Amino acid sequence: MASRNFTGPIVGAVVFNYLKTYAVGFTVYWQALLGLVLVVLVVVLPTGIVGTARLLAAAVRRRSAQ
Repeated sequence: MASRNFTGPIVGAVVFNYLKTYAVGFTVYWQALLGLVLVVLVVVLPTGIVGTARLLAAAVRRRSAQ
C-alpha cells in the first residue's frame, strides 16, 4: 500500500517516543521490551497504526449506515 501522506510516520514516531519513555521508567530491560512490542505491532497491525485506525473507522461507518 503506497503512502499518501506523512500521517503514519508522525503518529508512529509519537507512539514510539511515548512507549520508549514508559519502558525506560518501567524496567532496566527497556530495549528488549521495546523490541518485543515493536515486533508484536508489526505482526498484529500490518497496515500500521493509522492504517488500522482507518480500517476500523470504515467498519464503524459501514455498521452505522446499516
